[in-house]
Amino acid sequence: LASSNLKSKEFLLKEKVENLKFDVISAYMDVLSAKGVVSAIESQRSAVLLQVQTAEAFYQKGLVAITDVLQAGVRLAEVERDLRKAQGNYRVALANLSRLSGIPEEELLNLEEPRVEVDVKPLEFYLQSAKERNILKAQRQAIEAFRAQRGIAKSQFFPKLFVEGVFTYSDQNPNIKPKDVFGIVGGVALSFQGIRPYYQELSFGALELKAQKEYEDLLNKVQLEVKRAYEELLVAQDNLKVAQSALAFAEKFFELSKEQYANQIISQRELLEAEASLTRARVDSVIAYYQLLRQYYRLLIASGLEVEP
Repeated sequence: LASSNLKSKEFLLKEKVENLKFDVISAYMDVLSAKGVVSAIESQRSAVLLQVQTAEAFYQKGLVAITDVLQAGVRLAEVERDLRKAQGNYRVALANLSRLSGIPEEELLNLEEPRVEVDVKPLEFYLQSAKERNILKAQRQAIEAFRAQRGIAKSQFFPKLFVEGVFTYSDQNPNIKPKDVFGIVGGVALSFQGIRPYYQELSFGALELKAQKEYEDLLNKVQLEVKRAYEELLVAQDNLKVAQSALAFAEKFFELSKEQYANQIISQRELLEAEASLTRARVDSVIAYYQLLRQYYRLLIASGLEVEP
């Protein structure tokens, strides 16, 4: 009984450690994602600042109206606002990771990119692995504990056989020999406690059955969690592919728009819209990538698999 209770607590502790590990991983991804967003908007700010300078040069030459300069200036102010917001999100993400990891924020400024290859196996692989998850092991030990208590209650109906060894030594009287005596005593003990042990056995039997039902329900919940994480991972893979395709298109479109604006084929508004689309595509690509990694780690931990540091 004591062994089952101890093992159950050990498995529950390991489960909490795994959950904490995922919280740290998720916070780590949030920091890298926020940092990537800041980088994307900083690139946008450089592009818009260059456009402000270009619009001013064109205006000096009489090629564009003053509205182009004003429009570019407004767009620069909007980008700087977005940059301040992104930097704030980055600082909050750093603070959260620092809280979870116990590492000072200044030591988290240059985090390494995760070196992980997302290798998605069939769903059945993760469902089978999830059966050995720590929380399920803890519940199995709880069932064993109730089974042991039931056995203890049942044993009170049976006689107890005992064997006892007794060793006695005395040198107070020099005439007595031998001075050490070893004896063995055996016997049978029978204790009648009425019907109390019977009801105790029934009670622990009911608790064992309840723990078994809870185990089955918990297993279903774990499998559902694995299925949800698996499907979300597949969606995250598709989102990353779409984001990367959109980014490639936005980069080509922006380069084309710059040439067309330089040749006065399109207006500055259209150029700024192309630049904004490029930034959104960059941000979406960064977020989609780290979301994919987060979902992959979520699936591993939900399945009870070891997560590489």
